[in-house]
Amino acid sequence: LFPVTPLLIMLRVAARQLAKKYQPLGTRVLIARDVQKTQTDAGILIPEASTKKLNEGNVVAIGPEVETIKVGNKVLLPEWGGVGIDVSSGGDKEQQWLFKAEDILAIIE
Repeated sequence: LFPVTPLLIMLRVAARQLAKKYQPLGTRVLIARDVQKTQTDAGILIPEASTKKLNEGNVVAIGPEVETIKVGNKVLLPEWGGVGIDVSSGGDKEQQWLFKAEDILAIIE
């Protein structure tokens, strides 16, 4: 057996935080929005001010009362609304969004 050191405890806590997942409640749906392209295929950088926020995303998790939307569906979102959740891990900055199921406009097939 290995002795339990403060470093080992810190590593275990960090591993748990990286694996943190959110389970929506009720009729809420957790969405990972699609990322807007910041560079063209030719390598030209697109200014952030001239890009429009994409209103599409993929369903990451659903609440127990959601019947019509499934995990993995690509959905059309309203332009405004939702609650942003920071799910960054390591150096990657990522944000996911919680929406009520009735606020989702369509399932994209």
